[in-house]
Amino acid sequence: MLAQYVAPTRLGTARIVRHGRQWRALINDAEYGRHETPEAAIAALREGEPAARVPGLPQWSFTDDHPLASLPNPRAA
Repeated sequence: MLAQYVAPTRLGTARIVRHGRQWRALINDAEYGRHETPEAAIAALREGEPAARVPGLPQWSFTDDHPLASLPNPRAA
């Protein structure tokens, strides 16, 4: 699973996906560049698609890239 932020917009689902040290800004399958911070990615989405009405970062859902990291490794049965 990737680390990403997800939010609905008027034009579809917006995502900001961690790609190495950068964040990819997407609405549906259209990419709006790679950015240093999620906030910069949101600014690019707002500039690239003003009709989408992209919400501010506090309204986005975050999905961590290691949600099961705290669990012990499974052992062979």
